[in-house]
Amino acid sequence: MKYEVDKFIYLKNTVVDPDTGNKVAGEGYSGKIRVGIKATLNDTQSYIIDREVDKVEGKTEEEYVAEVYADCQSEIDTWADEMSLKAKEFNPETGKLIG
Repeated sequence: MKYEVDKFIYLKNTVVDPDTGNKVAGEGYSGKIRVGIKATLNDTQSYIIDREVDKVEGKTEEEYVAEVYADCQSEIDTWADEMSLKAKEFNPETGKLIG
């Protein structure tokens, strides 16, 4: 399994537009970071998962990514287990999976 940082975004504050009722970017940052991790299995299947984490003074980018990775690990493992049979060929004569 290969893991890559898919995104690392400092989130801006949001406000509600009084005319539309939609959330829009406000001024300043919210103190949150969105970190995305892309897990790739067998160079063919990918799964991207995001988490928002609190920005902490002195914490490194690597520490944020490690935190998100640890938080998402069981979900990534479940996905990988589900994908393990995908694209395998079944031989009905032998009853075996190939690939």
